[in-house]
Amino acid sequence: MQLTLPKPYSSWQKHLINEKTRLICLALGTKVGKTLGGAGRIANFSFQAPREQAALYRIVAPTYQQASITYKYLDRLFPQVLPPQAGLTPEQYKAAQHQWSQLTPERSESRMRMKWNHNGAIIQCVHAQDPERSIEGERTHGNLIDEAAKCSAQTFASVMSTTSQTGGWIALTSTPRGKNFFYDLYRQCQEHMAWSEKHQKPYEMFCATARTIDSPYVDKRVVEQAKLSLPDRLFRQLYLAEFLDDGSVFVGHRDCVEGDLIDVHGKMQAWQVPDAKTRKVVIGADWAKRTDYGVFIAFEVGTSRPRVVGFRRFQGLDYKVAIRELYQFTEQFNEVLLIRHDRTGIGDVINDMLSNFSCPIDPVVFTNESKSSMVDAYMVAIETRNLVLPNWLDLIKEHDNYDVKMSVLGKPTYSAPPGLHDDIVTACFLAWSAVLETQDRVFDVRFLEDLPKTALSVESWYANLADENDDF
Repeated sequence: MQLTLPKPYSSWQKHLINEKTRLICLALGTKVGKTLGGAGRIANFSFQAPREQAALYRIVAPTYQQASITYKYLDRLFPQVLPPQAGLTPEQYKAAQHQWSQLTPERSESRMRMKWNHNGAIIQCVHAQDPERSIEGERTHGNLIDEAAKCSAQTFASVMSTTSQTGGWIALTSTPRGKNFFYDLYRQCQEHMAWSEKHQKPYEMFCATARTIDSPYVDKRVVEQAKLSLPDRLFRQLYLAEFLDDGSVFVGHRDCVEGDLIDVHGKMQAWQVPDAKTRKVVIGADWAKRTDYGVFIAFEVGTSRPRVVGFRRFQGLDYKVAIRELYQFTEQFNEVLLIRHDRTGIGDVINDMLSNFSCPIDPVVFTNESKSSMVDAYMVAIETRNLVLPNWLDLIKEHDNYDVKMSVLGKPTYSAPPGLHDDIVTACFLAWSAVLETQDRVFDVRFLEDLPKTALSVESWYANLADENDDF
């Protein structure tokens, strides 16, 4: 029996699919073929595993939903029913399907597991949300960690523990996301490769970088569109596969957090500053969809550094009750200048229910462009430390996990990873867009009372000042 895999288009993909290297670390741009290459490696090694090994191969993904996506990809790669083949008669196709049915792996979608009939080798897709429980235990002969930079260092440690008896391999593929454990492993592989080449030894560790712009299957116009659409930092990370000091969407959000820890739990979570009745605010509202949360965030306006002064978060409320909660939330403040809410997919129902509010209501229907614009503005405010966020763990966690993916046209799509929430972030950037619309502009004026006598001109004094102060 023979399994023919897709032909790799590059040296890194060929190495990933075919080589038995113990540790592989690949920093890859978006749309370069990491999923296909990773699936090819799993298919190759599991198909050829000796029957006596009772081999187990795993694909590890950051969340359960991402693991299920990977399983469905494998399910399509090894279809239970062969697609019709050109040139085959009905009798030939029937014979081919019978042969394939003897070979194609048994599968369980609920367990995200496949098992080859000819050698008993198992392919399993697991998530890394709780690695000590979901990963540790069974010994494995090979592991592919997909989007490794979004996993924790504990994930890698747990995976490595399953290979201690078997000497199994670990391959990590990911778009870089800051200088975390994935970056450290990449550097270790670089040092090992340099040592191996110097001493003419075979690689036991291997790393490579693949940029999107070098892929022959990505339209260069798409890359140019992405360069125009994305902040430079995200473009370099996603398309050039560069390791930057901070690779998350929101850089420095933890530095914007102030105040004591806010400890709220349950289906209704509420908080506001003690003197909320004196505050003038705008509110961002994200309505709950299915199992998600509904969230209201209030930003104070009229200050040089706007801050969140209240929030409400709830689950399981119908829209009438949720709107009553929004009305009660507005009553906590001195004045609400604007409520900006997400009406995507809701139509005019919410607007009709909000008609009795005395403050202005601004419904927003998200398009990719409008949402990206709001996220970009909020991103800049965080990077410049121009706002203050509360010390609320759920808020911090959502900002940590918020992600960006690129469409086939090179445009960014912002959201939480599959299986996680982004309702707080959505309410925040809705509120921040309202802040920018209503906030009185504040300008800091510096007088040239003590112009240095050595300065040749006002222009040279300005130039020296700009060199000394990046914020000037």
